[in-house]
Amino acid sequence: TRMRDGSRIAARAYMGERTVCGLIWCHGGVFARNSAATDSELCKALARKGIGVVSSSFRDGPFFSHPQAVRDLEDVARHARSELFAGLPIGVAGGSSGGYHALILGVRPP
Repeated sequence: TRMRDGSRIAARAYMGERTVCGLIWCHGGVFARNSAATDSELCKALARKGIGVVSSSFRDGPFFSHPQAVRDLEDVARHARSELFAGLPIGVAGGSSGGYHALILGVRPP
């Protein structure tokens, strides 16, 4: 996925046969590790139930300062809304530190 500053970030889309809604999944990792591949089994299980999932890497510590990860996830959410989940309800969720990122996206949606 291309970010607003021109950078590219790895993202994975998990889609089932019949997608009824979308989900932006924010991985955990102590604000400093893990990637779009984290929690792939969870994302696959959700997709089988009709929930399309986008799991994305994002730039985080220690090499990037806050709020870079949130900006990256906002860009991923914009892309998912317009390209993958157009016209569908979309939610956001995350595990561990990804829950914090999900909260921020929920409070100030892209």
